[in-house]
Amino acid sequence: MMDEGFRLFYISGEQNKKAAAFTGIRTYSMLRTGKMIYIDDLFTLPEYRGRGYAAALLDHVSEIAKNAGIRSVHLDTGYALHDAHRLYLKKGFFLAAHHLAQAIPA
Repeated sequence: MMDEGFRLFYISGEQNKKAAAFTGIRTYSMLRTGKMIYIDDLFTLPEYRGRGYAAALLDHVSEIAKNAGIRSVHLDTGYALHDAHRLYLKKGFFLAAHHLAQAIPA
């Protein structure tokens, strides 16, 4: 993934023993969006939830986009992740599309 421009950011837990929360992003362009940052992953360990770590990581990604002159940040989220949806909407994300996938048999 690093060869594709993937970057990883994290917030350490107590005594820096492990990552409490992390996000993985990459920058690319699409015809409909132009240059954008895509959040591949955003996760907080259950014992660290409710501390604002995911919000801080989203703010960091937005700052990266702003400093790079990138006009949009995108992500996909699980349908039933209502707590995450509240956070994304609070941070200014909006429902822009439905993401569909097709599994290809081996």
